[in-house]
Formats: sequence, structure tokens, C-alpha cells
Amino acid sequence: MTLPLFLSEQQVAEMVLGPERAKEWPAKLKVLEQKAGFPRKNRIYGGYYRPAIEQFIAEDVGFRTADLPVTIEVADRHLAIVPYPEDGESHATPARPLDRRRRTVR
Repeated sequence: MTLPLFLSEQQVAEMVLGPERAKEWPAKLKVLEQKAGFPRKNRIYGGYYRPAIEQFIAEDVGFRTADLPVTIEVADRHLAIVPYPEDGESHATPARPLDRRRRTVR
């Protein structure tokens, strides 16, 4: 099951603690809200931004999210975004030029 970008408090509780422990979430949320950086509920979208919650939890338990690769799902394709290596230089090979002759107009 894919979760939406903006989650209800119940969805956050189940994502973080699992359905069995979700009832513990309100007490934990009060503590986490006092910690700097915990994402607030978005008033416009009416929920908690899932990627921000995931990043906060990862950093809270000691993972440096900047060092982890990120995968973004776009329709049925995946795009992997990985940070530069320690030397700060890109080691990617350039893509081949786009063949403009094959371009179709709809």
C-alpha cells in the first residue's frame, strides 16, 4: 500500500509505530512536537508531509539522510537520486545527446 504525501495523525501513528502500537502515538507526538524540526500538520493540505516525517525519524535515530540514496516514484518509473561522493565531485557520465529527428508532435 502506497501512502499519500499528506497523512492523517492515525496514518502517521501506524507508519511510525505500526497498527499494534498506534495508540501510543498521541503521547509521543507531544514530546516530538517540542523537539526542534518535527514537521507540523500542514493547514492547507490537512495532514503531515510524509517525506518530512520519514526524514525526521531517520535523523532522530541516528541516520544521516543526506548520505542515503532517495528513490522517487513517478508513475510507473523510478528515479534514483544519490548524493555526490565524499570528494564532492560528480562522477556521472554525460547522457548522450537527444536525437531531435525522432521528435513527434501531437
